[in-house]
Amino acid sequence: MDRITSRENQNIKHIIKLMKSKKERIQCGQFVAEGIKLCLEAAASGIAIDELYCTPAALAKYSQRLVSLYQNAKISCEITEDIANKLADASTPQGVYAVCRLPEYKLDEKSFTQGCYIALESLQDPGNIGTILRTADAFGIDGVILTADCPDIFSPKVLRSTMGSAFRVPVCITANLVSLLEQLNKTHSTFAATLSERAVSIQKCSLTQSAVAVIGNEGNGLSQDVIDICTHNMMIDMQGKTESLNAAIAAAVVMWEMTRKTGL
Repeated sequence: MDRITSRENQNIKHIIKLMKSKKERIQCGQFVAEGIKLCLEAAASGIAIDELYCTPAALAKYSQRLVSLYQNAKISCEITEDIANKLADASTPQGVYAVCRLPEYKLDEKSFTQGCYIALESLQDPGNIGTILRTADAFGIDGVILTADCPDIFSPKVLRSTMGSAFRVPVCITANLVSLLEQLNKTHSTFAATLSERAVSIQKCSLTQSAVAVIGNEGNGLSQDVIDICTHNMMIDMQGKTESLNAAIAAAVVMWEMTRKTGL
């Protein structure tokens, strides 16, 4: 196994660029998984591992668990703790990094089936995106739609918060959510989560197996164009004094209702 000791090594510089830049990830067709669990989840999901980097401490601690990663990786290198700390995005780094091939999205705008979907418009918080993907995975939601201005699901912060769900949940990235919803209105009921005058309680909504629920930006909610194109407006009933829920919590409530009513 080769050993890298310099922060100026070109491979290390490449990893840093991949972790920081969505443009770099798209151009190279790669992303970085950090931590033993996330790396194993990637491999278990069939994602190709181009390069594997581990510290001596990680090699000793995770020796058995790393075997499958070694077998899948085209290149394996040992790195120093100093380099690992430079690469680390997590607060408690484990010293394991995998450069992986970007998988193709499992959903495109023409492949929606009769199922339950969550759509996210212009969310800003990577943690919210990650939590929603993880919740969608837990509830067996058929897919998640994101507008192109949402955080990249293969950025370090989103990936870490998904705990591997980003590799399993079908995702569609759309540049025009209104157009996509107009198309989906032909086969699905679409629900805008909003406090508009025509919004009805989520408890009265028929969230069947052909439903799309749309959650909006953390600060501004849904755009008026999205609200207008949806076939229904719904709201989550609240008894306290708070005016709204966190986007990820609101999405979780909606997905729970989808699960409860359809028996997913």
